[in-house]
Amino acid sequence: MNIEDCSILVTGGEGFLGKSIIKKLKLKNPKKIFSFKKEKYDLTSETATDKLFNSIKPDIVINGAAFVGGINFSRQFPGNVFLKNMKIQINTLDFCYRYKVKKLVNIGSACIYSDENEVPFKEYDFDKKKMHHSVLYYGFSKLTQIYGSKALESEFGLNSINLQPANLYGATDKFDADNSHVISAMIKKFSAAIKNKHDNVIFYGTGNTIREFIHVDDCAEGVVRALEKYNSTTPMNIGTGKGTKIRDLAQIIAKLLDFKGKIVWDTSVEDGAKIKVLDNKKMIKFLNWTPQINLDIGLSNLINDLKRRKFFHG
Repeated sequence: MNIEDCSILVTGGEGFLGKSIIKKLKLKNPKKIFSFKKEKYDLTSETATDKLFNSIKPDIVINGAAFVGGINFSRQFPGNVFLKNMKIQINTLDFCYRYKVKKLVNIGSACIYSDENEVPFKEYDFDKKKMHHSVLYYGFSKLTQIYGSKALESEFGLNSINLQPANLYGATDKFDADNSHVISAMIKKFSAAIKNKHDNVIFYGTGNTIREFIHVDDCAEGVVRALEKYNSTTPMNIGTGKGTKIRDLAQIIAKLLDFKGKIVWDTSVEDGAKIKVLDNKKMIKFLNWTPQINLDIGLSNLINDLKRRKFFHG
């Protein structure tokens, strides 16, 4: 798809992945890219969503808006996580159809896959087994993207794609010990321990779960390439295809930060899904591309960038 003359609306464009997607789009020189603050247009509101689409009349919508945090966030606010995300997805799908959007790009999540599936997770297995209960309410909204886009394509001809990224990390993430991505939360905990001269850092669970990580800039590149090259409602994974045990990840970050204390695993808190690693063969085939940022190098660059920004002085 030639995007240069298209108006592109990025929902969630003020967020972590959204900002990186917009940077990638600007390199492609599209003339009109739109994002908005959620305070101005609340996508859980049908009226607000209608006003947004009417004001922009987008040719392309990249659907990255979500009400989301870390695993503890979903445990604390299951009702809000379910209701708000379902409203966001239903309203986005509805108004993409009503305003005759030329292409909808849904940003999903690896959480749609059951950890009982064969590893690495293949796209055609996304609905064969039940998601892990820790992500069920958020994940259901991501399934809504897939089923909703298939339904609207069948009846109304809406052109949609559904992308399922691995866990993100990068310097522009929010760094919160409880309500952010895994790597950002770890960095925040370690940095707080160093600043306060604590002898240990406590992480939840056993540390034996395995996760796949992709740098946010690599993920954004995959999203933009898929926008241009992929045309099917059948999901496509965006990832490296490589898993890392959380215990090992903690050790890597501790070493990069020169943390000398003890890492304690609070096993009284239940683990999430035991493994999330994506099969990326489909991505490689259709996009003719693989992620460029190795995890070890990406983490080292991330820590160095945060040091330059004096993140650890705060």
